[in-house]
Amino acid sequence: MPFYRPYVVRYRLHYPLIMCCRYGIVSTNHVESWNKMIVGERMMPVTTVLSMIRDNVIRHYRDYHNDSLKFNSPVTTWCQELIIHNASTARRCTVERVSAGIWTVTGLVRSCVVDLNKRTCTCKWFQHMRIPYAHAKAAIKDVGHDPYKFVDVFFLKETYMETYKEEWIPTPGKESWPTARPTRKILPQLKVCMPGRPKVVRKRGKAEGVPVQSRRCSRCKRRGHSKKTCTEFIDDYDLFTPMQFGEGPPLSPLNQTT
Repeated sequence: MPFYRPYVVRYRLHYPLIMCCRYGIVSTNHVESWNKMIVGERMMPVTTVLSMIRDNVIRHYRDYHNDSLKFNSPVTTWCQELIIHNASTARRCTVERVSAGIWTVTGLVRSCVVDLNKRTCTCKWFQHMRIPYAHAKAAIKDVGHDPYKFVDVFFLKETYMETYKEEWIPTPGKESWPTARPTRKILPQLKVCMPGRPKVVRKRGKAEGVPVQSRRCSRCKRRGHSKKTCTEFIDDYDLFTPMQFGEGPPLSPLNQTT
């Protein structure tokens, strides 16, 4: 880490906006979702992998472009629902204007200071999400501004449509590929099969830790101890199961009916 520290400091100095804006993303779940989506493609040859991934991207661009035509607001559907939710929450807040562009908003457990000029709030939600939270929404309603003007450009409908406006042209199938082969033969790479089952599950980060599962007793079926240290009282009748002994343990000669 000391080796990378100068680069991290320089990155924060030159790109302060990127460092503070997370846009609601605090993990790599979106990357892992795509990785999970192409699990089947990764097992194919290289040419098939590229073709299948390209078909997957074409379908996504088509669906996202069709979804953008159904937006009924200047922002995306997800952002619109979040603004409506924040507007209903802002009704429980009390607003007091301190100066031009600065408000004190009381409510929702604590009091916050909202600066609409800098688009910040002491709850840190406004500057990290770039969408007006309940505190900022209460201040915007008090001054009578349009809440959509305080939304970042990445949540606008025009940005969404501009992102997925490209039309992907499908490529011809394998039957139309050139059949002429070069004189030089390129042999495939030597395959080395490593021992064990191939791993397809993502690797956990250091911050996530290792999932720990407590041991389970095979006698009482409870967790936290083993069969050797089990002190639970179990009736002898419960030790016999119908799968092993039919209807139950054999009756004693005294209880058998003739």
